[in-house]
Amino acid sequence: MPVETTKVDKFTEAGMEAADDNNNGRTDQKEAKQALDGMNLSDEIKAVLWQLTNKSWKAKPM
Repeated sequence: MPVETTKVDKFTEAGMEAADDNNNGRTDQKEAKQALDGMNLSDEIKAVLWQLTNKSWKAKPM
């Protein structure tokens, strides 16, 4: 299995709650960006995960 696919699976399995640094039960844009930027994924995959995290957010500029 490609490394990138494995990382995406782990990300979606754990959900963005793992990125909830302030433990308020929600992942804000700053937390999501920090989590995604720390992953070795293509910008295309990061953009998809960004939108999956919260559909109301504007597309993540890469």
